Amino acid sequence: MAELHVVTGLIEKRREVAGQLAAAHEALRVLMLDLDNLDAAIRIFKPDIELDVIRPKALPSRHPAFKGEMTRLVLDLLRRSKKPLTTHAVTMHVMAERKLNTEDPRMVTTIRKRVGACLKHHRNQGRVTSERGPGAYMLWEALR
Repeated sequence: MAELHVVTGLIEKRREVAGQLAAAHEALRVLMLDLDNLDAAIRIFKPDIELDVIRPKALPSRHPAFKGEMTRLVLDLLRRSKKPLTTHAVTMHVMAERKLNTEDPRMVTTIRKRVGACLKHHRNQGRVTSERGPGAYMLWEALR
């Protein structure tokens, strides 16, 4: 009897996934039609254009932060810290606070670049200072 409920649940889940797949196919079909229509419109104004060399625009970030979130996390950490911190330590703190996967090297690199940009911005604004740290890392400290 319990097996019947399991099978019924699995069938329902399969129907749901199949419906999502059909919707994705329809969305893809609409995007392809839109792209074809744009190509035709472009060719009206520039018939000799090589459309294949037009690179697609990058998708938005998969891990956007709320406005001011990065600044708040970074500056709060540096203000509370008793000693200067490396860029890596700040990055790991930001990732932990945002519940991001610290084991994914690509994600760590992406967030490290964002943290580095944030730190450099605030150094230029006179809010933090930096000095050479161990290896290739910088040591960062909030101005009191």
